[in-house]
Amino acid sequence: MTGDVVVAVLHVGVVAAGAPLLVGVLRTLKGAHIAFTGILSRPRRDAIRAARRAGATVHGGPSARTNVVVRGKPNPLQAAGRDAGVKLMEIKRLREKGHRIKLLNDAQFWALAGAPGRRRKG
Repeated sequence: MTGDVVVAVLHVGVVAAGAPLLVGVLRTLKGAHIAFTGILSRPRRDAIRAARRAGATVHGGPSARTNVVVRGKPNPLQAAGRDAGVKLMEIKRLREKGHRIKLLNDAQFWALAGAPGRRRKG
């Protein structure tokens, strides 16, 4: 249930350049305070680098300053279950206190951050 509430409350869309601006749609990471949770499709250090390049400030976890959280795949070994990780519970707690936090999935993040860095060979 926790995950359903978080996703329902924090859902955000990503639009293509030139599309009409819609309420609640994130168009850039510039100035965002961002945190990552879950398993991302690329190494976390690449995501952090891309977020910083896009103008975001990266935090180790959600806080009162966080306004964007990127959620990767849940860790199947997580004892709390797929929707009850510490970071997701903190997002819910902050949201209940009135903080506005946008939740992006991995693909939405990379669309906003630009093309991911080159993969190393070998």
